Amino acid sequence: MKAAARTTGTEIWNVADDLPASNADVIAYACELLGRPVPPVVPWEAAAPAMSAMARSFYSESRRVKNDKLKRELGVRLRYPTYREGLKAIAAAEG
Repeated sequence: MKAAARTTGTEIWNVADDLPASNADVIAYACELLGRPVPPVVPWEAAAPAMSAMARSFYSESRRVKNDKLKRELGVRLRYPTYREGLKAIAAAEG
């Protein structure tokens, strides 16, 4: 709500955690927490034909964002600063 109250309609507010990671890193960490094997990486050429156009668009790009503005200008303090804390909290809640 703070961003909506301050924005002129043209500002960008990146919402990201503080630890850049690939999808593969996040999945591997989740598997580690669950005690499950990490699934094999599927090459793009094999995966893309089975994806929707939106999924292909999303996964074909590499986006690097920072949340510095969010923290600096809105005073946001992340409850789970990285995906690691967030996934640990989810795993703990699930028991």
